[in-house]
Amino acid sequence: MSKIILTSTLFKLISRLMLLACVGVLFGCSKPHDPKDYMKTFDHILTDQYIETPGQGGIYWVSNEQLVLEARVKNDQGALDRGIYQIDVRDGSYLKVVDIPDQGPITYKFCFDGKVLHVTSASSDIKVVNASAGYEVDIRELEKITRTNAYSPLRCNFVEKPNKDAGYGALRLGDGFIKHQWEGTEEVHVFLADAGGNELKKLVDQKVVRRGSPVGMFTLRYYLEEKNAYFGYSPWDRRTCTELWWLYRDGWTVKNEELCLPELKYGSLLVHNLKDALYLEHYTSKSAKTYILKDTKKLLVERRFGRGASVSPDQCLIAYGEGDRGGTSGVRQKLKIFNYCEYQQREY
Repeated sequence: MSKIILTSTLFKLISRLMLLACVGVLFGCSKPHDPKDYMKTFDHILTDQYIETPGQGGIYWVSNEQLVLEARVKNDQGALDRGIYQIDVRDGSYLKVVDIPDQGPITYKFCFDGKVLHVTSASSDIKVVNASAGYEVDIRELEKITRTNAYSPLRCNFVEKPNKDAGYGALRLGDGFIKHQWEGTEEVHVFLADAGGNELKKLVDQKVVRRGSPVGMFTLRYYLEEKNAYFGYSPWDRRTCTELWWLYRDGWTVKNEELCLPELKYGSLLVHNLKDALYLEHYTSKSAKTYILKDTKKLLVERRFGRGASVSPDQCLIAYGEGDRGGTSGVRQKLKIFNYCEYQQREY
């Protein structure tokens, strides 16, 4: 009888242990994946992405594997060598394309439009040192701002307005302009216009909430190669809501939707388009965190100081500088890559 009781007790104990093991496995499988597992940090690529003006510095993708940015990389003598570098994000290998002298104040700007790396400066000391792969490098003098031109990040240049009858925003070269035609003080009509400012197609009609920076204003910021579309968003309103806009080049059709993020009320918010989600940069006086927003789920990606995000043409990789401003000048960050497509293949 005692043997039967002992056997039964042993069986129950073994069953409980097996059950606990199974629960442990299930729990482990159900744990959310850590974004850090899908990141690369290039410690040898030092940069500074505290840049305020779009299209006049930053990180630019020249392919799905290569990007260009200003950085300082250790040379053969162990000193930090400043320049505009082309970086292969697969292995961190690099090529110095443009030399930027470290001595003296050098005022310059650079921008990539998809075909040409534009470098503008008042200094003759900035020079091309290596041939790039797949794109041209154009070094020229800084342009002058006038009453009739405006800087276009999409063209990497100052662009003259076609005429004075409306507000114009330049699209990529060959695509014309977005034209905002005001109707009194309460309505604005938005058109696609040609190089001469002639209206080709009405895109949207909008009611104006306030003049100057209207809530919901049709605004485009980036060209999305994979979608063959332009993407942008309106100024954020007091409810921390914005209108997202997509302008598709096929048929020049418009899509928009409202995005509200009251939980990120304080500070500033930048939005980038991913394959099937959004990438958010949230800046406050104390932090610069980043998030993935897919449907209604928000995932914290960079917990420290991520700044200057740029998305690869296939909308899979996000490059940015990671590091605190800390009241210092000069190099403050390391280049970092987050692979969103690899992450989203796992359970979100």
